[in-house]
Amino acid sequence: MNDLDDLALIYRDPDVRRYFPEGTLSYEETREELEWIIDVYYDRFGFGLWATIYLIDPANRASAGVAENISMTLERDMELDAEPTSLYSISSERALELRRSRAPARDT
Repeated sequence: MNDLDDLALIYRDPDVRRYFPEGTLSYEETREELEWIIDVYYDRFGFGLWATIYLIDPANRASAGVAENISMTLERDMELDAEPTSLYSISSERALELRRSRAPARDT
């Protein structure tokens, strides 16, 4: 539940939720969804859906390669929770450009 505030920001974004039949979610709806995710996945199976907010270990070249392949760039090397971390990012404009370029063509 510690991720509720961050998840609520994501779930209220219409671009993120474009292909979800229920559309964007309110804070309360996100809380209910997160409780369901915890109950169904984590409590029953010991794992579940996880958001990736920080995460590339400098030794993990495969993950760095994935980040670079989707046009992310290395911002800086840093420490997170006393562990070395490479922070990659992508601008929202570039992400939107990539999303549009990969969208299937529509008949008009």
